[in-house]
Amino acid sequence: VGARIIHSDGTITSTHKEVIKRLFPTCTIEDAAHFLHAHEQELSQFPDLVAFRREFKGFQAKKLIDKYVVAKKPLRLLLDSDMVWFKEPTELVDALQSGVSRPLMMTNADARVHVIFKDGTSTSDRVAQANSGIVLYRADQFSLSAVDQYVAMTDYRNRKFTDQACFASVLKPDFLPDDRYLIKGTLTKDVVMRHYTSPQRLKFYFYGINRVYRDILN
Repeated sequence: VGARIIHSDGTITSTHKEVIKRLFPTCTIEDAAHFLHAHEQELSQFPDLVAFRREFKGFQAKKLIDKYVVAKKPLRLLLDSDMVWFKEPTELVDALQSGVSRPLMMTNADARVHVIFKDGTSTSDRVAQANSGIVLYRADQFSLSAVDQYVAMTDYRNRKFTDQACFASVLKPDFLPDDRYLIKGTLTKDVVMRHYTSPQRLKFYFYGINRVYRDILN
């Protein structure tokens, strides 16, 4: 049986939580502010990772560490919240039903987001292609030790860090088809989902609210 976990960065108010619980009564809302204290013993073997989680204020640290630790299921599907879904994600459904033989991530298509490491080397083109709007993996395909090693290579104190490169380095995933899981491009009848990243995030509200009203509430 699956579990739905919503990770709050601290901006979800009590009123928001009431609405979420009404819509998703079985979900768990995890508050990022309490994470380190709640899981202090579990993370004690990774002091450098704890320092990273404490010092790096971006959401990327929470996305990498919190979600892995909090979720207790063998399969993990991470979804950003700035997405509009148009069709059933058959690629994800099939992967889940088959036990996730290979991790899956979105792709930035032609774009590359490279990370330069402390020693002057950088991520490969394949790693730089990854987008972490969707990440699907088995728990045994991911490890905090590998994340710890990756973090040690980066200059995260100067905010030179991306979670998507870390996910791709650790998981070595296959990519979802970029003509069905979009970041940029035209919405066609084959598109499953579009991820409205900055600077196009306003479109998420324009299209998303209209879709909820037209296709769901009506």
